[in-house]
Amino acid sequence: MPKQESDDVQETAGSGQVVHQSQPFSADRENTTFVQPSSPRAEMAIYAGPLPPPAVLQGYERIHPGAAAAIFDEFLAQSSHRRSMEAKVIDSDIRRERWGMIAGIAVCLTAFGVAAFATHLGHTAIAIAFGVVPVSGLVGVFLKTSHDRRLAMEAKQKQENQPE
Repeated sequence: MPKQESDDVQETAGSGQVVHQSQPFSADRENTTFVQPSSPRAEMAIYAGPLPPPAVLQGYERIHPGAAAAIFDEFLAQSSHRRSMEAKVIDSDIRRERWGMIAGIAVCLTAFGVAAFATHLGHTAIAIAFGVVPVSGLVGVFLKTSHDRRLAMEAKQKQENQPE
């Protein structure tokens, strides 16, 4: 139940509503006037992209001089960092593929050497095994890599062609 104050103003507990009345509080509300405080207002802005719109930057600049320049500097630093990380990933991928090819060639040449030596000793079955297995392995790796690249390109094209 609301708390009665000495003058003609009464505030309900915790609600922020103020009740003005000309007579003592009663269940009869004919002479009671309720005054509602202004309702709270919330705004939300959504923007896409790495930088806020110019109006928002101006607002930041008004609040804290130099804030817009700091935001631009941070954006430029982040962009530079992202590009350098992408370059490192690409270089790493190229290096890993190159070493994979070198290792594959070394394994094949060793297997062919063993096959040639086995043939020289008259062990035809061993020679065939050491000649066929590495070649079939290399063909399998080549086909799998080609398939994975094709799937990745198709997925990238689908993603680029999707409307946002």
